[in-house]
Amino acid sequence: AKARTRRGERAGAPLYEVCEFRPHVDEATRARLEEALERSGLLDAWIAPDGSVGVLEADEEEAWIQPEPRVMGYTLSDVLTPVPSSESGLTAETIDEVLRTFFWEQSTEADLSAPAFAEAAVAVVDAGGGYRFGPLIGKTAGKTRAEYIGAETRRRTRQLTIERLKAEIAAYAKMISQWDAELEALKAEEAMLRQELLHFP
Repeated sequence: AKARTRRGERAGAPLYEVCEFRPHVDEATRARLEEALERSGLLDAWIAPDGSVGVLEADEEEAWIQPEPRVMGYTLSDVLTPVPSSESGLTAETIDEVLRTFFWEQSTEADLSAPAFAEAAVAVVDAGGGYRFGPLIGKTAGKTRAEYIGAETRRRTRQLTIERLKAEIAAYAKMISQWDAELEALKAEEAMLRQELLHFP
């Protein structure tokens, strides 16, 4: 399947690339919120400049967010702020409409199965890592840090990934060195045994 390989050919951007956390959102909440968006499919969902849903070929796949901004209540715009890139063709207003499409529940212990959230069209994410889209309800375990939302966050994620890979390479290099030493020892032992065999009566 072509999956999402044609993204670079059309205007727009995935949600995580065009928003930042607001300064008052603490690190733990950032991690839980991002994971809830990731598990629910919103984090990487595509935003088109006109809010439309595109047309795909038979072997392609995509997920879009079609803005339906709420006029009342807390929404994701209370914890995320738009940061449109010039190449995306998106405006801050369009991104804000997307963020205001999803309610934000500030409690970390919200019961999203409660009647208050039972409206068929409800789309809500909570501070505890939970989410509900109509009859679909989910709860994440909570990762240790946000990885994608915000340019600085992505830079730090790349840096940590590089450091992790360097550490893995160093560990493998050490293992290879140990194996080389063991191989040389075995070769020396083999040579000694061959010499003993030659002088065997």
